[in-house]
Amino acid sequence: MSKDIYRMSSNQENNTIKVPNGELFLKLKKLHDDAVVPSYANEGDMCMDLTAVDVEYDAECDRYIYHTGWAMEVPLGYGINLFPRSKNVKTDCYLANSVGKVDAYGYRKEVLVVYKNRTSWEVRQMLAEWNLMKNASKGLDFDKDTPIGETVKKLRENAKNGKTTMHPMDFAPYKIGDRICQMEVVRIVKVDRQVVDKLSDPKRGEGFGSSGD
Repeated sequence: MSKDIYRMSSNQENNTIKVPNGELFLKLKKLHDDAVVPSYANEGDMCMDLTAVDVEYDAECDRYIYHTGWAMEVPLGYGINLFPRSKNVKTDCYLANSVGKVDAYGYRKEVLVVYKNRTSWEVRQMLAEWNLMKNASKGLDFDKDTPIGETVKKLRENAKNGKTTMHPMDFAPYKIGDRICQMEVVRIVKVDRQVVDKLSDPKRGEGFGSSGD
């Protein structure tokens, strides 16, 4: 394949980007043997899914750093936005720098995805232990699809193996091999700035809720 197919040129006259052969390519450099090529799950999807090949826990910031195994080069005139996947609502975590950004010429290292749990692992373990004892006295159990329920399940598994405490990695929101986020390639629009004395009259009210309930 010719390298020319990756080259893009800017047309300054009409501020458009010309792509050879009408195609747009995102350059990917593989940094890990298990790296999974980002892909669209369905025809018509806006975003490609990224898969975790490794994860580490940063104790100082209580966060989980996921490795994708890819460095990327975005074509000039484009950028990448990183969002949590919709399935993320079933977890207790959020993307720490949401929305993540990858610029065309600003970044050539591995794309990392950082998540934080809203409840620290120490607090979640303490709550799980307390609720486990409370519910056990009433003959009740937990819904396994909740963060506390999952923690209780892990506590029970550890107890069978003679472990009385849990490790921060037990609370990692995603496992290696999971699809951890989605990335959207977007066109960058550069605008000129103009300082004026007056703005045009708004066609709606001012402030929060101005468009009604």
